[in-house]
Amino acid sequence: MERKYNTFSIGELFAESAMEEELTDIVSTFKSPQNHDIEAFLHDSAMQSYKQGQSVTYLVYSDDEIPILVGYFTLLVKPIKIQPFSKSLERRCRRLSKPDTNNFFTVSAFLIAQFGKNYNLPKEKRIEGNTLLSIAESKILEIKKQIGGVFIFLECEDSKDDFLLNFYTSNTNMYRVFGERMTEKGKKLYQLIKSI
Repeated sequence: MERKYNTFSIGELFAESAMEEELTDIVSTFKSPQNHDIEAFLHDSAMQSYKQGQSVTYLVYSDDEIPILVGYFTLLVKPIKIQPFSKSLERRCRRLSKPDTNNFFTVSAFLIAQFGKNYNLPKEKRIEGNTLLSIAESKILEIKKQIGGVFIFLECEDSKDDFLLNFYTSNTNMYRVFGERMTEKGKKLYQLIKSI
């Protein structure tokens, strides 16, 4: 039987003034030993980022008798600079902006800024990565119906086995690499895009 999930934005939970302390307790159950930045953002920054209007974090729960926090994702709209790698991508970019002298386009896109599943659960209760990404993309498509939009983008770390890069660029998820950048800590990030 396929498991079902419910999604709540931090904003929906903040609508109830008594929820802030409870929300802190809820997110403290989230663990991501493979990526401490994902864990730290949810624990320390997600609520503040929402209050400042920078991003919205969505908590994903299992639809069980006792709901369990299985993962989360954070969305915002951000401009990106991209040099198209295909004619179809160039056509889409031209609808949004004009190229600069180096044929780079600056376009607004939905950014999946944070994305992670809760490893503080037994393996059989964890959400699949493809399922969590599909939920995040469904939320973006809901927003697109209200305000428009053409692209989703995200960044993932370079790793020895390229696990994340392979996950995002798989035939299931269909993101394409459009650039790379170095973080302040000297980590290489791949920049990926998907048309919607």
